[in-house]
Amino acid sequence: ESIEKLDAAILRISEGERYKKANDALCTFRGIDTLSAMSLISEIGDIRRFAHPRQLTSYAGLDVAEYSSGGKERKKGITKTGNKRIRTILTESCQIASKPPILSKRIKQSRADQPREIIDISDRCMNRLHKKATRMLYAGKHKNKITTACAREMLGFVWEAMRVAA
Repeated sequence: ESIEKLDAAILRISEGERYKKANDALCTFRGIDTLSAMSLISEIGDIRRFAHPRQLTSYAGLDVAEYSSGGKERKKGITKTGNKRIRTILTESCQIASKPPILSKRIKQSRADQPREIIDISDRCMNRLHKKATRMLYAGKHKNKITTACAREMLGFVWEAMRVAA
C-alpha cells in the first residue's frame, strides 16, 4: 500500500512543469518508465552541465578503466567511481537490449505526443543496442558485460534526449 502511494506521488511530481518534458522524452525509450525516468532526471540534475556524453558517462562511472605504462595499454572493466544509481537504472533498463526492437503498447502510447526528434533518438537507441548486444553475444561475451556495454551506449542517447527536451 505504501509503495502504491509513493508511486502515485512520483507520478504526480513527474507531471509537474519542471519534469514533464524530460520525463516524457525518457519514457519513449524501451526499458525506461516513469520511476526510472524520474530517478535518472533527479540523479543527473541539470543536463546542460555535461557538454559531451563522455562527461556524463564518467559521472556515472561507466567509462572504461585503463592501465597505461610505457608503450603498453590495457583496458579493464568500468571504473564504478561515479553515481551508482544511474548505473543500476541503466543496467536494469538494458536487460532486454538483445531482443528485437519491437514497440510495445506502453511505448507506442508514450510516443503519441512526442516530437519527431525524440522518437528518432529512441529508435536509434533501440536499434543500436540490439545490434551491439547481438554482435557481442555472437562474439561469445558474457551477458553481464553485454548489459554494461549497452548501458553505457544508452546513457549517450539519454544525454541527447534530455538535451533536446531541455
